[in-house]
Amino acid sequence: MARLDIKNLWIGELLQVISSGRIGTYEGLAKNGKLRIKAEGKIYLASLKNVQEYQAPSEKKTLPLEPIKKYKALKAFNDTLDLHMEKLSPDLEHANPIQILNYQVKTCENYIKQAINRRRASVTIIHGKGKGQLKNEVIHLLKSYSQVKFYIEKNNGGAQEVLFQYT
Repeated sequence: MARLDIKNLWIGELLQVISSGRIGTYEGLAKNGKLRIKAEGKIYLASLKNVQEYQAPSEKKTLPLEPIKKYKALKAFNDTLDLHMEKLSPDLEHANPIQILNYQVKTCENYIKQAINRRRASVTIIHGKGKGQLKNEVIHLLKSYSQVKFYIEKNNGGAQEVLFQYT
């Protein structure tokens, strides 16, 4: 990706902080020369080298469905995925927040792919309420699969119920 030129940035332009993955709007320069980026209702400061223009996903992914072999033993599949670290991987509970988020997102992505390959009608993904970063990532993932018919918030905003449709 081409390096950003500070002269060509507009207030309100969508940017992504490379180190954290945060997506927010450009709010101008801080006194120390760093870029002010508004994300999740807060202002974050980032150096120009740590920021890139945000590229929205261009189109939905359609996963090819894997044939289920008649005699192939399938591992049990739970219709609910809890992304809280104490449930998911307690040994990583105190890791770097960026590593934790990346692990949770990758786990969620694998879970969605498995649900699609198993042609599930619906699943529930528990992301928690927190600051909303994981929730945003889960929703971003869901939007990228054509088999996701729709999703609806559950548990006062702490989970998503996902309904699939197959052609």
